[in-house]
Amino acid sequence: MKIFSQATPPFSFLPSVMLVMLWTYAGLSKLVGLERFTQQLELMPVGLLQRAAPLLAWGLPMFELLLAVLLLLPKSRRIALIVSGILLIVFEIYITGMLLSGRELPCTCGGLISQLRWKEHLIFNAVFILLSFIPFLLPYLVSFNKHIHRGVYK
Repeated sequence: MKIFSQATPPFSFLPSVMLVMLWTYAGLSKLVGLERFTQQLELMPVGLLQRAAPLLAWGLPMFELLLAVLLLLPKSRRIALIVSGILLIVFEIYITGMLLSGRELPCTCGGLISQLRWKEHLIFNAVFILLSFIPFLLPYLVSFNKHIHRGVYK
């Protein structure tokens, strides 16, 4: 089964490129500021995250960089898009928890993204969640649109 329709190649490739840029930037900026990133993870209100901070500080950016590579490879792009969407949803749940906690905790994102407020993070992540699923949804939307127009313009 082909997941990327031939009718919509830019809509399958462009989201992948955007996610490659996101994961590369996020992963590298976390590794560059590894000590700071580790300290921020240790401030998390979840005990398990605090104890796992040193492992997460290396593991998360390496995983983000791995996703960037997998998104570049046509054979692994489909699974990398799905995993990207899932990881972004996990981040979205985490951000929602931060907002609901009412605590003013530092952002563990790297670089410019760390300058966003929590609500801005929600919007930013929501856009990238949509981007990660567009290649899966668009072929159905295009097919549905063609079906509708055939019925309307008979």
